Amino acid sequence: MNDNDWKILYTLYRTPNITRAAGQLFMSQSALTKRLQAIEKEWGVPLAQRGKNGISFTPEGDYLARSAGEMLEKLRSLRDGMANVSAGQSGTIRMGVNNHYGRYLLPGMMQSYSALYPNVSFDVRKMMSNEIADAVTAKELQMGIISGEPEFNGVRRLISVDGAYAISKQPITLRQLVNLPRVVQPLAPESAKFYSSWWDEWFASPPLIGVQVNQSSSCYELVSNGYGYSIVLIPNRALESVKLCKLPLFHKDGRQLTRNSWAICREETYGYPLIREWISFLEESSAL
Repeated sequence: MNDNDWKILYTLYRTPNITRAAGQLFMSQSALTKRLQAIEKEWGVPLAQRGKNGISFTPEGDYLARSAGEMLEKLRSLRDGMANVSAGQSGTIRMGVNNHYGRYLLPGMMQSYSALYPNVSFDVRKMMSNEIADAVTAKELQMGIISGEPEFNGVRRLISVDGAYAISKQPITLRQLVNLPRVVQPLAPESAKFYSSWWDEWFASPPLIGVQVNQSSSCYELVSNGYGYSIVLIPNRALESVKLCKLPLFHKDGRQLTRNSWAICREETYGYPLIREWISFLEESSAL
């Protein structure tokens, strides 16, 4: 088994749902299923069963999946030590990223950084901001990119200011929102409160929820095909890349509705050149 196999088992153990686990691992569902079958073949026993309520592990699979966490921690410890020696020019950066930064900015940032440091690679998980903060605190991730102000004690660096927009295929107005179906995606409690507070400033009735999706890509696909609208965060630097109608949202006092994106890590991890140089690169890029 390789590192990715241990990661697959650990992710499925924590998120026993093929669709959600595949999204976190940046894999297709079919690729994840095939890899799980290959792991089962290697061990010679069934490890998991897929049912209506998601994945359930066999006793052998449960033991192996629980052991995966310990194995990954040992591998991380070794890599962290090696990264500290390498002066930041080689190694793997384990990070979690929120949906909108991961969609709009992270791919370009990684491509530019890899051109400067070709021996640096990335292990990226797409997660909610509160989950990222918890995973960084628990040493499951070296660093993360979060939105808003989830509870976190450690290094926090501003890397993007993100505006809130109502996106739609055709132009819409603020007054129309209350009567249009809204496409919503899973939100962390803090994010849900952020949008709810803004809505209550303008409207006496709740939004008309048309569809709830489990992935941001599904949200954009529905809106692109003319179904209703969605409210999303878009980094200021990425506005031109969104080929949909964008209605900027404001508070009643005229301030634009925005949230900040932060690069976070533990104090001890910031001492690793590998992590410190990457975060500095994200900071400097945000000022361009």
